[in-house]
Amino acid sequence: LFGPPSSSYPDKSKVSTYILSATRSTAQILTPFVRAGHALVEEHVRGDGGNTKKFIQLWVVLDRYAHAILASNAPACRASLDQGQGLLRVAQGWIQNQNIGATKSSPFVDTAIDDKEVL
Repeated sequence: LFGPPSSSYPDKSKVSTYILSATRSTAQILTPFVRAGHALVEEHVRGDGGNTKKFIQLWVVLDRYAHAILASNAPACRASLDQGQGLLRVAQGWIQNQNIGATKSSPFVDTAIDDKEVL
């Protein structure tokens, strides 16, 4: 990966370059999805919040696009699904603890948490 080693350790500048390149590549691929997701949530929260069905439909479309991008990298795809499920569990608990109108979890959250094969 880093060429023939001149000693037992790879060249630090090559390792740094590799990490920087990998980070930039990941950011270039995922930043549009993060921005779109943030804008979607912000629009829903700033609006009356009454059209939850439309919000969920748009979120699922965005999620499927992101999944299609990540599917080419199986470990990243699995990690993303696991992270998303973990965030849903945290959000579910937070919503219940805050008593903000959710006395039980929604079927959408339950399905996403329980089913790793949603897509």
